[in-house]
Amino acid sequence: MPSVHNISEQEIIQSLQPLNHRFFHIDDLAQYVQKILNIGNAEVIRDTDNNLLSYILYYDNQDDMFVSMVWTHPQHQGKGLAKKILRNLIGKTSKNIILEVHKDNPAKYLYEKSGFVVIKQEGDLWTMKLERV
Repeated sequence: MPSVHNISEQEIIQSLQPLNHRFFHIDDLAQYVQKILNIGNAEVIRDTDNNLLSYILYYDNQDDMFVSMVWTHPQHQGKGLAKKILRNLIGKTSKNIILEVHKDNPAKYLYEKSGFVVIKQEGDLWTMKLERV
């Protein structure tokens, strides 16, 4: 059963709106969020006041995991939160992990340092994979 009870539709939409069409293109954020809430999973980091600091949204498919989104609050970037949350995901599965990233997104360096390699380039979009099995 998906584990997204720790993040709300409103939180996801508000966090992604300022970035949409910069490093990713989601035409209908509400529809995207509903899909995540219905069949996806979320790992979330909050501070002691329950403020959202960072999250990773992903799908646990039969053969692999697909990371749909990694986000960190702008005031908390560079503190290792995305690295921590990605490592948590890597540590909880033996499946391959796949993600897509815009070639200009600085997060690609985090993915490379975490062992992901580019397996496909289509325009500005890179598909990266962490081979586990």
